[in-house]
Amino acid sequence: MTTLEVNFLSFGKRERILKRTHRKYISYIFIILILIGVLAKNILTNRNIYNDLMNLRQSSVINQISQEYQNNIEPILLLIDNVKPFIENIVCTSNHISVDVKIADKKYIYSIVDNLRQHNLDIKSYGYVSENDGLYLYKIDIGV
Repeated sequence: MTTLEVNFLSFGKRERILKRTHRKYISYIFIILILIGVLAKNILTNRNIYNDLMNLRQSSVINQISQEYQNNIEPILLLIDNVKPFIENIVCTSNHISVDVKIADKKYIYSIVDNLRQHNLDIKSYGYVSENDGLYLYKIDIGV
């Protein structure tokens, strides 16, 4: 065998090795893409379940409030329509409604309160309660 033949054989061997490694990397990339797709599907499914649970929870709160406080139902529904994604808890008494709202930015409480005032709700007070995982809990008291 001449040197030329040896170099040619080693070149063919290198090419086969490169093809194998390329196939291996392509299969890894394909597996990773499948895993990302499955993960994205799970995230979207969990998000839909969370939205359904939030809607169910809010409708149960509305039903409970409407049964207990027939005369105050209109301001309560207006309140729920305005701050629905942020509501953590609602407590009603005969003369006021207390709402706990969770927000991500402290500045957003001012726009929530302004929005409620624009809808002619009597805001008695609002204040910071606590912080948990970067979410701020505020209590808003509304006169009825």
